[in-house]
Amino acid sequence: MCALDESHAAEPESFGSHTLASSSHMGFPTSAVVSALATFVASTLVAWPAVKPWIERLVDRRLDFEFARKLATHKQELDVLTENARYDFQKKLANVSLHTTRRHSAYSDAYREARIAHGLIVSLRGTRTVPTFEDYNTNDVTAYLARLEAPKGFTDEICTQWGPDRTGAVERLQPYVRMLEEQSAENAFINARNTVFTNELYFSDAVVERCNAFVEAGATALAEGKVGSTATEWPRVNAAFTSALDDLHEAMRSELAEN
Repeated sequence: MCALDESHAAEPESFGSHTLASSSHMGFPTSAVVSALATFVASTLVAWPAVKPWIERLVDRRLDFEFARKLATHKQELDVLTENARYDFQKKLANVSLHTTRRHSAYSDAYREARIAHGLIVSLRGTRTVPTFEDYNTNDVTAYLARLEAPKGFTDEICTQWGPDRTGAVERLQPYVRMLEEQSAENAFINARNTVFTNELYFSDAVVERCNAFVEAGATALAEGKVGSTATEWPRVNAAFTSALDDLHEAMRSELAEN
């Protein structure tokens, strides 16, 4: 056996052209790295009291910004909802106000026309005041017929006849005036009936029932007033018609008082 050469024992073992590294370079920090880390940690700890307030202010600003942004968004959404709710409320309030105004107007119009029709119809019978035309001149006759809405042609004929034949003119005038009175009463009744029917939308069921009763009683009274009736028949018809008007009046007053 021969002795090993000491020069070969001291040399590091190699594989090809690469030499194996020492354990100090195989993944473990060197003293320089450790020193750098120690320096960084020490510097951070030393600087932390000064850096901390700045970081806190930065975080606070960020939080304030986010809060302000969300608050502004929420306020905008709330403003939109509030405006929509206000618009809806104002619209409903306007509709209610408009309906109430129209309703009151409907009641007023219907009762006014019913009262006018009642007055003209009941005037067809019973005690009536008519002129004798004894002191009338042509101007008086013209004004009288104008109030009755007589045709101008008939008025001119009567005025022409008034001077030479007053008696004959009066004989023609009296039945014609009666016809005009009946037409006026009939027109008033038709107008009242139409006003009632076209405004039923605003009436309660109780008022509609009273309106129908008034129209029915008015039609009977108008027919009796035009053709004439017995002395006992007209008072009954007139009383029923007047009672129907009174019932309508009370129903309407009660409805309006509640609203």
